[in-house]
Amino acid sequence: MVLRGAEKQIAEDNAQFRRYRRAKAAEYRAALAGPNGELVKELHDALKKLTIDQTEILLNAVELYDWSDVSLGSRYTIISMIDDAIVRLREQNGLAPFDDSIFDEDPTVFEICKTKLRIA
Repeated sequence: MVLRGAEKQIAEDNAQFRRYRRAKAAEYRAALAGPNGELVKELHDALKKLTIDQTEILLNAVELYDWSDVSLGSRYTIISMIDDAIVRLREQNGLAPFDDSIFDEDPTVFEICKTKLRIA
């Protein structure tokens, strides 16, 4: 069967998404196997249980760690995990996936986490 037009685009998009998911899983496995694997696992488990009303729990968890001892690669993996969890929670609660602050608004939970993890 030869795909054309929209069907071909959908198939290509699905293949690209599968590659993306495999890459993200490989990144997570590498972080688990690294020197900060226990931290990555703890945060991953906490993020799976997080609800939309528990932003303080996430912020407190991020505050507990000395991020200067965590590799930049692991910090990027962790902020990606936090971002994915926040997007999932927002969508589950009927909100737009992203809502970054603008101008004089208070920073969002994601922006605070990003600052604490020293990713700017």
